[in-house]
Amino acid sequence: SCSHKGLGYKEVSTLFPLQAGAYDFKVIEAGATCDGAGVTTLSPAIVEESKPVAFYLLGDGQTKPTLARFAESRPASPIALSVRYLHAAPNVPARDAGVAASASLPTELLLKVFPSVPFGSVAPPSPGNPTIDANGYTDLTTGGGVTPIGSAAPGTTTVELTIGPDFKTSHAYTVFAVGNPSLPAFPTQLHVCDETASVGILAKCGV
Repeated sequence: SCSHKGLGYKEVSTLFPLQAGAYDFKVIEAGATCDGAGVTTLSPAIVEESKPVAFYLLGDGQTKPTLARFAESRPASPIALSVRYLHAAPNVPARDAGVAASASLPTELLLKVFPSVPFGSVAPPSPGNPTIDANGYTDLTTGGGVTPIGSAAPGTTTVELTIGPDFKTSHAYTVFAVGNPSLPAFPTQLHVCDETASVGILAKCGV
């Protein structure tokens, strides 16, 4: 099906049900028809039974974007929350991310959780401490509340971007690095979306 309202920059739709299977996904300009070539496509786009999945449009705002599939996780315990870092900021090298000392700059990384994540990716699975699962998430048992998240150049602790999400236990979040340093209208920043909460037809994004 086609949506004519469209999604804006940094907007993420809320989850909606689809029958498990392989789909052909096409991204079109808002207001366009489904008949044209569209902006980009993904085929096959796999949807599995009872496994939430997101499809994100990634690009630099100047060349043809790509549509990428990212499976989602949920917390293993009701007293935990799940968080991952998705590097969606083109022209920015790989970055470490984790818990920062403050949600304001200057600040330092207190705990590196997601090491050297390149553009278009989440952290790979790791059995270390903290553990990262197959979808790039780690479970935090902080009890929720404001937890500063920062990103830094690999091998350093000096945070370049930071944000202070108000996390809730039993929820799942993606922290996006977004923006393009070559486009002043789209500054690089961290952007958080709660995949388990919604505002109308959109996922709840923002701190």
